[in-house]
Amino acid sequence: MQSDSGLFPAFFGTFRPSKEKAKAVATDDSSAESDDEPRPFLAAEKIQIYRMAKVLFQQNKIVEAAHMLETIDLAEKAVRILVKHEKVDEAAATLIRMNALDRAAALFEKHQKFSQASELYMQLENWQKAALSFEQMAKRDAQFYYMASECYRKADLLNEALAARARLGLVEDVFQLSVTHKQWLFLGRYLEFPAYAYRILPLFEANVLEEFFMDLELVPHTALLLAHWLNYRSDDAMVQAILRKLGDNSSLASLFWQHLDHYGFETMSQKTLAMRSKLNPAVAKTHAEALLAAGRAELAHKILATDIVPPLPVAPLVMKF
Repeated sequence: MQSDSGLFPAFFGTFRPSKEKAKAVATDDSSAESDDEPRPFLAAEKIQIYRMAKVLFQQNKIVEAAHMLETIDLAEKAVRILVKHEKVDEAAATLIRMNALDRAAALFEKHQKFSQASELYMQLENWQKAALSFEQMAKRDAQFYYMASECYRKADLLNEALAARARLGLVEDVFQLSVTHKQWLFLGRYLEFPAYAYRILPLFEANVLEEFFMDLELVPHTALLLAHWLNYRSDDAMVQAILRKLGDNSSLASLFWQHLDHYGFETMSQKTLAMRSKLNPAVAKTHAEALLAAGRAELAHKILATDIVPPLPVAPLVMKF
């Protein structure tokens, strides 16, 4: 009768019963390829099951052999055997029964089984990993970007959540999520695309629009954006928010007025004149100077020829008796 040693590939190893006190079954991650690793003492029935598993392994019944090993507390060895023979689903199922969901998810992810990986990562509330798996799935079906976005949102990765929604063309969703979480930087970049600016700018309430503008960095690029955005919204709230944003920055005010098209210039000038009495004197002066530099002296003088300059103080009336 052939002995256990050498009966099957060294990967399976060999039992070496010890006469010492029985110990717990080893479940570490040491290589199962070595035939020299010491084996713990097992009861006779476990040795018999182990030998039966070896027979199944010889018959190329890998899954059945692994299941038998699992019954005798050799689940780690079973997982290694299954992975080595590319039985990924069975290996992951074994890890799940071991309550090692994180390892099962990582195994699915490694072997590009992103649907199973995402499900396990959500159970673990590892939202970022779940989102990454959904993004991989979205390469074949873009609708998975929505699930990726939701997972990113739960992970408080709002920029990534917005980017995933943007890939689906959910313009109003991008707007609402940006406003709710005050993601002004992302929204500013998003609105650089005319198609999005056209749809989103009219959705702002006046106070939110001003808050958004005030958060933008005060640089030349912003002045150019404001001139561009005036084409998509030109009501009083828009003009007032632009004037407050530019403030008394003369160089950016000049850049803004110079880059308005005919419609934008007419709209901006008319509404600025209409609200000139409410303008801060320094702001009025700044925009008047910008208009002078642009060759619009008449309009500049109209802006300044108002009662926005505080009246001179009146001497108190002294009553003489």
